[in-house]
Amino acid sequence: MLRWHEKLLVVDFATASEEEVVDLILACFQNIYFLKDWVMNAVENTSHKKEVKNLLHDAFKSGDDIHLSLIRDLCNSSKHQKLYSNRNQEVWIERSDDLYVIRTKKVELPVLVVARYGVKWWQGTLGL
Repeated sequence: MLRWHEKLLVVDFATASEEEVVDLILACFQNIYFLKDWVMNAVENTSHKKEVKNLLHDAFKSGDDIHLSLIRDLCNSSKHQKLYSNRNQEVWIERSDDLYVIRTKKVELPVLVVARYGVKWWQGTLGL
């Protein structure tokens, strides 16, 4: 996750191709989102596994946290080859000048802000 975040931080949005940038964004977000599966699989104690699963499920699926919801929605939409979230809301990555944003009909956030939030969330959750 951290390596993909670092790659995203150093790419020059002004000169890199849109395809390259979108690939980096999706790779970074997939590593942030799917880290939950690695963490759940690493927990061997059955009672703790349920607690961890509930924590991660609530964090990414509740919709209360817009940043984590956008990460989830982009990952799921790219996996299923359509850019719609679980809530039937269109979600996409768009270039705006030298900045890339994640956009829905209700929100627009810079990709780097969402990525940084996801990394910081995991660092806080894992105590890193």
